Amino acid sequence: MMAKRPATLKEVAARVGVGPSTASVVLNGAKSGTKVSQKTREAILRVARELNYRPNVLARSLRRQRTGIIGFFSGYDGIDPRNGHIAELLYGVQTGCASQGLDLLLYTANANHSAEQIVASLADGRLDGLLVTALPGHPIMRLLAQESLPVVAIADRVPGIASILADTELAGRLQAQHLYSRGHRNVLLVPSDFPFPSALERQTTFLEEAGRLGMRVELGSPVAGHVPRSKLDSAVQRRDERNLELLRRPSELTALLCWDDHSAYRLATAATTAGLRVPGDVAIMGYNGDLAMAELRWQLTTIRAPWDAMGAAAVAALQAATEGCPPPESTTLPVELVVGSTT
Repeated sequence: MMAKRPATLKEVAARVGVGPSTASVVLNGAKSGTKVSQKTREAILRVARELNYRPNVLARSLRRQRTGIIGFFSGYDGIDPRNGHIAELLYGVQTGCASQGLDLLLYTANANHSAEQIVASLADGRLDGLLVTALPGHPIMRLLAQESLPVVAIADRVPGIASILADTELAGRLQAQHLYSRGHRNVLLVPSDFPFPSALERQTTFLEEAGRLGMRVELGSPVAGHVPRSKLDSAVQRRDERNLELLRRPSELTALLCWDDHSAYRLATAATTAGLRVPGDVAIMGYNGDLAMAELRWQLTTIRAPWDAMGAAAVAALQAATEGCPPPESTTLPVELVVGSTT
């Protein structure tokens, strides 16, 4: 049996015996000087249900100059939900969209498209605004700044664009203070192999606080964070191995601070395979706080960043911007020390 064809606005109006403009005031929220009685309003709504009337969303959005859709653009390789902090961030974004009555579209960079083509697609009128995770120097950031489309950046500070950030300064201080409180005075710091501004800011603050406390810090070999198992190749393993060699040297290094939880957990596993005790021979600490479900062996000591709260806050900031209330240039959310069994 075929589904009943949705009625048009004119058909609903004709059945009730009113003009299309009156029906539009009730069904589409159209602005009009027409006053509609409660009895007529109820009749229009009843007939609309009986005739399976559906509002023309496109026409409504043109009237309101709003589509109710925001975009999420990643300037990195892709949006990988296997990466714990990306999953939490997207959950926060979806939660924020649900609370604001918004729909969400996900975009990723297409290698075959130029930055100009990508921005033209993002700013073609389908979106009320855009959330972005990308390096400040990404080509689309400069182009987006020239568009009227409201944009909010997440995780890394982007000059000229409202940014939702985790407190990297507090994170770096907490890392140094925790390791110091555990008696560690000589630390191997393993940085990221990618220039995330937030990771570099956190590293700088850690080094400053460690210096104030009189700790000695040695920089290790930069490593990747989340690496899908299918791409866990020999190059990644060699970089991890170089850091293990530093720990196995006759030295006073007693703690390993990794730039994120994925690398920390990977190195902890490799260290125990190599015969080192965690935390007996080496304490290990990370950042993100998104690996609880995957930690089968340890509860990692880490700094938990509020990724879900950052996602929801970014949606709220974007919604404010679309309504003509520009958010602050940066909004910083607090992080939390989570003490596990690895320090």
